[in-house]
Amino acid sequence: MKKLLILLFVTLVSCASVKDAMNSWIGHSKQEVVLRWGPPNSITSDGNKGEVYIYSTQCSRLNGQVYWYNRMLYLNEKEKVYYWMVKEENVPPTQIDVRSYRRL
Repeated sequence: MKKLLILLFVTLVSCASVKDAMNSWIGHSKQEVVLRWGPPNSITSDGNKGEVYIYSTQCSRLNGQVYWYNRMLYLNEKEKVYYWMVKEENVPPTQIDVRSYRRL
């Protein structure tokens, strides 16, 4: 039981850290993103005169299944970050269709 509580705590803390880190990029320019993160693995349209920069890391689960951990930064037509999303996908970043994601 104690191990389960520790695991739950670590998971919650790491999720909060990711959210805080990603929120800190709202309003930053495309140039600032690329200078800090490097070139994205993939760039696609946001469907509204902007772009989505996709930064991916290939991972594998304990069962050997490969997946991609994707951090997506949405840039408006003024090249400023206005939204972000983190998703795990079973397809490479070049095959992601961001239009299928529901943005709030």
